[in-house]
Amino acid sequence: MKRVGPIFILCAAVAVLGSAPGPSLGVGWDPNVQFPGASVFTRLANPVSPDFSPQNRPQDYGPWNRDLEWYASSDGLMFSKKGTFVERGGVPSLAKAIDGRLQAVFQWFPLSKKEAFDQVAFKISSDLGESWTSPELIQVSGLPPQLFRVFDPTLVGLPGGGFRLYFSSERIGPLNSRGNRAIFSAVSGDGIHFLFEPGQRFGFDDSETYDCAVGVWGGLWHLYCPRPFSEGWGYHATSADGLNFVRQPDVFIDSRLDWLGNVLAGANGLFFYGSGRTGGWAAFSSDGFAWTLLADRTGLGGDPAIVMAGENRYLAVNTGPLRPDAKPGPPVFSKKTIVKR
Repeated sequence: MKRVGPIFILCAAVAVLGSAPGPSLGVGWDPNVQFPGASVFTRLANPVSPDFSPQNRPQDYGPWNRDLEWYASSDGLMFSKKGTFVERGGVPSLAKAIDGRLQAVFQWFPLSKKEAFDQVAFKISSDLGESWTSPELIQVSGLPPQLFRVFDPTLVGLPGGGFRLYFSSERIGPLNSRGNRAIFSAVSGDGIHFLFEPGQRFGFDDSETYDCAVGVWGGLWHLYCPRPFSEGWGYHATSADGLNFVRQPDVFIDSRLDWLGNVLAGANGLFFYGSGRTGGWAAFSSDGFAWTLLADRTGLGGDPAIVMAGENRYLAVNTGPLRPDAKPGPPVFSKKTIVKR
C-alpha cells in the first residue's frame, strides 16, 4: 500500500470500543440537567451551513458526483473544512484499533478504476491522521447468495483486537431481485479481509433498514439508523455482544434533522453526529436511549463522522456538495478502464 503525503485528516463513522473525553459539553441527557454553555451552542448560528445531505441531492446525480471532505475542531462541536479526503466517495466510517492506528472505510466511486466502482474501500493511518495510505478495496468472504453486495460500511474496533464491519445489503427473494435492505456484519483480524457473520443484525421483513451507526456504551452495543420518511426519527437497537440486536423505542431529535451519521463514544456517554436541513448536528446521551441536542449547526455536511485524534483535536469526514464537474445520469468511465477484446 502506497502512503500518501502527510495530511492532518480524519475519516469516520466511528464506533470505537473504549472511551474518549468527548466534546466539552458532555454531561448527562436528563432534561433537568443544564448543559454548561448549552444556550450558546444549541442552535448556534453558522453563517454558512448548506445542506449537503446525500438524501437531498438531485435525484439524477449519482453519489460519484461528490467527494469526501475532512474537517477539524478543537471542541467537537464547531468544525472547519481542511480539504478533500477521497475524491468520489461517500458513507465514511472510522475506527481506532487497540494498537492506536486509524482505519477508514467508505463507499468508493472512482471513474478511472471501474472494478472498484461502488465498492467498499479502506485507508489506514498509523500516525493519528497525519498521513493515510491510498484507497484499496476490502474483501468480504462468505456472503450468502441471497444477499446482493456490501455497502454503507460502519467499522468498529474490537476490544481483543480486530474489527467488525456493519453494512447494508439488499435481500434477494422470490418477489424481489433487488432492494429490501437490512443490516449485516463481518469480522476481521486486519481490517481488510472480512468473514461474513451468519444471520441478520437488524431489519424487518416488510421494510428497509440501512446506513447504520454503532457505538458501545454501558456494556451495550447501540445501533442507530434513519427511519425512512420520518424526519427526526431513527431506529434504535441494542445488543450485549454486537451480534444479536433487540429493537428499542425509536429515538427522536428534531423534525429538521436525520439520524444519518455516526457515533462517538466519550468519557460520559455517546455523541451522535448527524445530517439534516440545517447541516450537521451533534447530540449527547448518557445511556444511548435519550438524547439532548448540543448543536444543530456544526459546520459539517452529509453523513458526518468524528474521531478524537488527541487532546482538543477532533477530526471529521463527511460527504461534500456536488463536484464542479458533476454530471447527471449514469457514470461515464475513463477510456483507460475499457478493456478491448
